[in-house]
Amino acid sequence: MLFRSQRTGEGQTVAGSLVQTSLWAQVLNIGSIANTTQETLDVHTRDHPRSALVNQYKAGDGKWFTIAGILPRYWPIFVEAVGIQHIQADSRFTTFEDMQKNSSELVPLLDQHFLSHPADYWIEQMLARGLWCGRCNTLADVLTDEHIEANGYLTQLDDGARTVTMPFTLLGYTPPTEAGPALGEHTEEVLRELGIDPANLQGAGAKA
Repeated sequence: MLFRSQRTGEGQTVAGSLVQTSLWAQVLNIGSIANTTQETLDVHTRDHPRSALVNQYKAGDGKWFTIAGILPRYWPIFVEAVGIQHIQADSRFTTFEDMQKNSSELVPLLDQHFLSHPADYWIEQMLARGLWCGRCNTLADVLTDEHIEANGYLTQLDDGARTVTMPFTLLGYTPPTEAGPALGEHTEEVLRELGIDPANLQGAGAKA
């Protein structure tokens, strides 16, 4: 940015977002998801939360969603939204305080209940009643996110690999897409610079 200013006399606009910075911070994980067939991160255990209303659940379509019902008033709202009014007849879950004390017992009941519909259904029901909730997006979801694509936060390198561009955006600047060297691409060249005949190390190279 300063280099351009010195050379051209023109300033530069720098823009950024929390999403863009988060992507950059996870560049290795996102690169792994984008360019391999196996995801590397698992969902953390949530069987014993402080509150069953501040937790993540898996829906019938295999998608995860999160709930943030942090206040006592959200308990009856949640019960009505997801259609489990009967559960308050159980003394373990009658009030918000009861539910918190017995959250570990409630989680498996909710796990089973939420399998009856897809994630979008549950999210719609809760949002309509003012309950905080949303999809649990994975790193794989990043690759097809419309917002991320529209802002150019991901790029494809010349070798076909996909990766994160930069943690910020410079107006009028296009990040380079030249790929780094392939594994072993310059081995022979380096060996010759060191005065070593690569032919003498073919066995070692094959093993490496």
